[in-house]
Amino acid sequence: KGRVLYGLHWAVPPIRERAFCIVVEGYMDLVTLAQEGIRNVVASMGTSLTEAQVQLIRKHTRHVVMIYDGDYAGQMATLRGLDLFLEQEMRVKVVGLAGNLDPDSMIRSQGVAAMIQAIQQSQDLFDYKLGLLKRSFDPKTLEGRVGICAEMLPTIKRVPNAIHRGEYIKRL
Repeated sequence: KGRVLYGLHWAVPPIRERAFCIVVEGYMDLVTLAQEGIRNVVASMGTSLTEAQVQLIRKHTRHVVMIYDGDYAGQMATLRGLDLFLEQEMRVKVVGLAGNLDPDSMIRSQGVAAMIQAIQQSQDLFDYKLGLLKRSFDPKTLEGRVGICAEMLPTIKRVPNAIHRGEYIKRL
């Protein structure tokens, strides 16, 4: 399971055409997106994206939009996946879904236009992670800022490009 991406064989032409790949957790998320015309999507089949899966995506594009479930497990899985993509020098954006929404339920409740808008407004990985950390740590306190930095620096350290790394450190 860790060496396979559900739907990759169908998604390769649209991934190359659109120049980015959408990564979701489950096959129902993929099926719903594909039925609505969003076909540059693959599913990791669970929350544990692997290095082998990231390398499969990298063969076709270096640009990824992650849309994992909005629950805590989905957020944590997104953060783990971000680090894997960074190590492979890929550009990563994230659609942060609210509450317990997943891509399938969001499309069913809000429509495909809302999903397309969310994809277009996806956040840079740095901004996504920083936003999550600001909800866990109070950035107005010294302890909060230390906690945020302690969580962000290992991610920044994984960025292979020194210029990008320096820019992230400045932003932090």
